[in-house]
Amino acid sequence: MKLMSSLTRFRILLLLLIYPKLSLSEFSNLLGRTKSTIHHHLKKFENLDILSTSRKPVPSYIDAKIYALKPDFLKILNLKFEDFKKFSAKEKQTILPYVLSKDIEIFEVIKNLFEQVVLLYKTIDKAGITSDQKSSNEYSNFYMSSPIKYDIWFLNKEELELFNDSLLDFKNKLNKMHKEDNKQNKNDRKPFLILNSIFPMEKLLKYDSDTKKFIKFYKALE
Repeated sequence: MKLMSSLTRFRILLLLLIYPKLSLSEFSNLLGRTKSTIHHHLKKFENLDILSTSRKPVPSYIDAKIYALKPDFLKILNLKFEDFKKFSAKEKQTILPYVLSKDIEIFEVIKNLFEQVVLLYKTIDKAGITSDQKSSNEYSNFYMSSPIKYDIWFLNKEELELFNDSLLDFKNKLNKMHKEDNKQNKNDRKPFLILNSIFPMEKLLKYDSDTKKFIKFYKALE
């Protein structure tokens, strides 16, 4: 997770989650970075033993090496809040610093992801203002067809329970699909990411030193 604090390495990981296998040239074309720079970052991932590599016969030696994430990579992050509650008080005391550290690092990565979204939208906004009518319409159409979707709900306790039940049903169906894919040795691209977060707004407000951030948030909802 600490490695992904670098934007380049964060993008490398996203690409490996989207595309099953990539060579240095493919990384270079997708990221707009030199092969030597990408190779330097990939070595850091290799040192953590989360990458698998293979070779293919190609004219260019540097592209003979193909990179992929190990199948059990995502299991590394699989300790959930529900699991943590099962530990004894002594175990919790030992494990809590790790859990907190991991969560902080995950939120830092998620923050990087949203910064990418903001950058994309600012680019669309700037291009739409400075372009001619035809280009402006193209950018408008791009935004309207954008796959970046979000929902914001404020829920009471009963509604939250309903949401959790629906989410559990979705998870069960998804796990069933994954098991079937594994049986068939499927290695499909996964170009979509869903982030599910529940924010305890009252508690967050108590710990927030700058309520202006929340005022901005509520103004954006108007």
